[in-house]
Amino acid sequence: MDIFRLDKVTEFCTAPLTKEDFSDWVSQSNVLDFLISDLNDENIILHASVNTVLLNTILVPKETLTASDRRELISWNHDNQSGWSVWSGGGQSKSWIESPLSSSEPKVLSQGEQLLFKRSFHGVKNKEGYIEISEKFLQVMDLHYMHELNAWCKLDENGDIDEIIKIHSLEKNGKELGMLVTIRFSILAEYCHLIDSAVVRLFDVDRIDYANFTQWSSEPEEIIDERGVIGKLKVMPDHASYFRGAQAFFPKHNVESQEKGYASFIAQDWKNRITKEISCSPDSIDNYFTPSDKPFEMSPVFFNAEVLLKYKSDSDKYTLEERRISSRAGWYLKTYDVNDAGQVHTYLGYLQDLPYSEQLHWKQFNEHPKAPISDRAKTNDFDGNFYDGNYPVEDLKRELDSLSQQGVTWWKMKSRDLKESLHPVVTKSVDEWKEEILKLDQVLVEGLVKKQLKAKAKELNQSPLDKDRELKLLEHCLIGCGFDEEHAYEILTPLHDSHNLRSVLKGHVQGKTAEKIRSDAIKEFGSLREHFNDLCERCCQSINVIFRALEGKEN
Repeated sequence: MDIFRLDKVTEFCTAPLTKEDFSDWVSQSNVLDFLISDLNDENIILHASVNTVLLNTILVPKETLTASDRRELISWNHDNQSGWSVWSGGGQSKSWIESPLSSSEPKVLSQGEQLLFKRSFHGVKNKEGYIEISEKFLQVMDLHYMHELNAWCKLDENGDIDEIIKIHSLEKNGKELGMLVTIRFSILAEYCHLIDSAVVRLFDVDRIDYANFTQWSSEPEEIIDERGVIGKLKVMPDHASYFRGAQAFFPKHNVESQEKGYASFIAQDWKNRITKEISCSPDSIDNYFTPSDKPFEMSPVFFNAEVLLKYKSDSDKYTLEERRISSRAGWYLKTYDVNDAGQVHTYLGYLQDLPYSEQLHWKQFNEHPKAPISDRAKTNDFDGNFYDGNYPVEDLKRELDSLSQQGVTWWKMKSRDLKESLHPVVTKSVDEWKEEILKLDQVLVEGLVKKQLKAKAKELNQSPLDKDRELKLLEHCLIGCGFDEEHAYEILTPLHDSHNLRSVLKGHVQGKTAEKIRSDAIKEFGSLREHFNDLCERCCQSINVIFRALEGKEN
């Protein structure tokens, strides 16, 4: 069924208003097609408890189902509110544990496996009735309950949260009709393949005009046995009907080994001294120790820096480190860097480790090299040495880590995730520049603790005003440590710059002032990237001076 269009299920479960439509609805002529067509969708019904429909699912060993009499399923007896339980009596001296299906009939059901349990915790608010899924199934298929989605989920190949089993509430015209639970057919098929089982869906569809119904007629029931559905049907035309039975099927699990794809990139073939398009396939490149004419797997590939914006904008899904990118989907790019021309670069051998869809993302930003690889990449990746060059953002983050580790009381790291999400500006994007300035201010200035700074200022024989805010209090502290007013303010200038820029660029409606700041930044530093690097470098130096002054540390 289409989980985004529940109106079809609502219509199936709701009595029509007109007499003609009601007569057709009572005939139950659409039930068989509904059950069959549901199996052709990406998601199928695992459980339904609606005003006119009850449907429960049990997994039964294939051999057991094949050897049994299918007609016995017509008179099924099962209640998914019964789970594992303790029994005693019957002349036995010791209590014992009964399985959920031990009393289910026919016998073929009692040998099966129940996936869904309806439970209740009487007396506890919001727990009067809720759904549980078999822990065995959840662990084998690696599913996890997400409360906000009301679903059991897993990560798909792109690292997105995929809702596999989902609880739906059905309603019409504001009236609650009942509950529906759906499951991804492919996941159910894979599990059945693992445990060699078939699926049996037990259903009971009642369609009754209760205003005029008194009792069932003595007319015999019709036995339906079509397309995997078997049941008993009784219809009292224009009045009432029921269709009760089972649908048994063997879900096909498609075990398809898809050959991994490899994209081609414009790369610098150092071995053959040429820049050309080269596939990152293992068959197209070699390492340094294999004699061949193929390009080295460490052949550099260059990209427009916008390739990184995808990873910077979704910190839940991706982790962007100083020289590495990883995804919660399980893949990672071993290393990358940015050269003097602002191009991101990595190597063919590392691109081949990415999923093909991710390779295509990088391919659309692929460029001819405008400058060599960075000095850091050359030193780290080829010389095998430590690089001690200047990387302001990373230096600042390390300085803040040091503050946190030293246990200072006047600054607290409110969110390590926020600090980790602070990255260099890599593109010409004004929005990226603004976003990084916002994060810089949040990490740096919002981390200052007003109460502790005020106490520190008084301890240093200063007289701060009640209205003084964090940066002013920090200035009092520096003056109390022996700095003159002008020097104290000068030390704090980078922090003021960060805070003021954040206020103008992100905190208020932007106008000519914001545009002038952007224009001046490019005019003075050549790019927004270099402006942000300079701001971070100055902030790092200021934090270092402040720390040594307030904590009495020597140079």
